[in-house]
Amino acid sequence: MGGFTVSAMAMEWTSPEHPVAVAITAIGAALDGVTESPVWSLPDGRVEELLDGAHRLERRLAELTARLVEEVDRRELAKRAGASSTQAWLRHRWQVSPADAKRQVKLAAALCGRLESTRQTLAAGDISRVHAGVIAKVMDTLPSGLGDEALETAERQLVSWCRQFDPVEVARLGRRLWEVIDPAGADAREAELLERQVGRLQVRAVELVEAGAPDRALDELNEGLMLVAALLNEAPTDVSLRLHLGFLYKAMAQVFDAMGDSVQEDEYIARAERIFRLVKDDLSADQKTALDVANAIHGLGNVAHARGDFHAAIDWYQLAVTIYPEHVYAWHDIFAASYELAKQGEGDVDRMRHALARVKQIDPSAPGLGLAHIAQLEAILQRYEQEAHSGTDRSRSTPTA
Repeated sequence: MGGFTVSAMAMEWTSPEHPVAVAITAIGAALDGVTESPVWSLPDGRVEELLDGAHRLERRLAELTARLVEEVDRRELAKRAGASSTQAWLRHRWQVSPADAKRQVKLAAALCGRLESTRQTLAAGDISRVHAGVIAKVMDTLPSGLGDEALETAERQLVSWCRQFDPVEVARLGRRLWEVIDPAGADAREAELLERQVGRLQVRAVELVEAGAPDRALDELNEGLMLVAALLNEAPTDVSLRLHLGFLYKAMAQVFDAMGDSVQEDEYIARAERIFRLVKDDLSADQKTALDVANAIHGLGNVAHARGDFHAAIDWYQLAVTIYPEHVYAWHDIFAASYELAKQGEGDVDRMRHALARVKQIDPSAPGLGLAHIAQLEAILQRYEQEAHSGTDRSRSTPTA
């Protein structure tokens, strides 16, 4: 036992070595003893056994390393040593890349925090450090409002997958984790993610066209078309997938317009129109929601818009927001079509003002919008308001949706 040792010269505290220090020292000493030991004489089966054992030991040491990294961070040893952060301290102490140091610190925090099951599995050597990192990343994508039971279920499922699959496959499976923790809401979650993905593809295509890279825009949109087509092959009656296909066709038409290919532009506009009319007119009410109908009508507005019929486009957009008042893109496009008419001397400042106000109320940060774009719209509105006030345009006031 530890205690005070008294001598004529000094009094000092002695204590047994900490178990972690004992373990690391013992492992190091054992490895020192085999550094020069040849392995050629081992039987095949024994080589395989020892290879697996060494790999398992590496995994177990990764868990211990993570706990020590977290302790360094908790004690702020890096700051006391003059480093800006634990990440920077590790980078220079271990001579590792900034990215690797960052991963070490983040994983340590996760394992010593909420991911106790993952930590224990790593400590047993059943999964790798990379597996544990994937679990942490997937868990970070889950909503903060989930209860403890749901989070524990999610972590257990991820750990189970890690025992069976490599980290890349686990990351892919992790994207379907909702089917495990919330089977009833999985379809809605998947639809939401697909909607955002298709929306980002359309936004990205516009950005590439504006950057003078329409070929790249077509490449990205074609990837989206292949994705939606594959999903439609599995669920051919899915209304939301049909609508996504329609909007991708509309985006393709925009790209061909920028490339000066009117034949292809007209072809894709016609394809989009057929899909939007099918959803609006031909599908029974029990096959579609109010939002589905509003999206289809919004798509028909986009078709009219692309053909330069801005009055018809506005009529479609206003019908869309009548059916679904929170349709931020329909409100945005009311403003856009009204702006096109204003440039022709048919301005309706009240309608533009109301449409922009609704965009800002509903979701100004939706994909394709954002603060910079909203600021551009505000500047446009301000210019036409000033012109209307000074009587320099032919603005007319009409009721808004």
